Amino acid sequence: MAVHVGGENAGGTMGIVFHCVDGVVSSTGFSPWGEAQGLRDMKVHDTVVSLDQPATLYCELARHLMSLDPKRIALNSSCKGIADGLSWSQRNTLEKELSHEFRSRLVSSEDLVSEWLSVKLPEEVEIMRKAGELTVQLQKEAYMQVVPGTNIAVSP
Repeated sequence: MAVHVGGENAGGTMGIVFHCVDGVVSSTGFSPWGEAQGLRDMKVHDTVVSLDQPATLYCELARHLMSLDPKRIALNSSCKGIADGLSWSQRNTLEKELSHEFRSRLVSSEDLVSEWLSVKLPEEVEIMRKAGELTVQLQKEAYMQVVPGTNIAVSP
């Protein structure tokens, strides 16, 4: 998911929290201090928290999540690859930082990620339409090169 949410350039372990209130989604990135400014400059997230000590990531994520007090917390942890960004040890470390009440709110992000990735912006639909047209054109050109019954193609 990192490539979809602005974390593709992370050199160290980082966390991103998305929070929705009244239909408005905001994001907070938690990043090692050496990468925080670059993340801010990209302007992908509403807030970037610089971590002086990378070991404090899970403590800071837990503190932030508990301050938001969400009903459910969708973790990027699943049997499906696209919704499985946390290793087992990373998830366990985060869970240890959360209170029992908040651990009971954890769910897989699988449904959320699938739904989010299925929604396309008009610009994306246009790109997909053009890609389809190019594919059809390339196939037509390739088939015009094929000579049935032979193992060679003929150039026009």
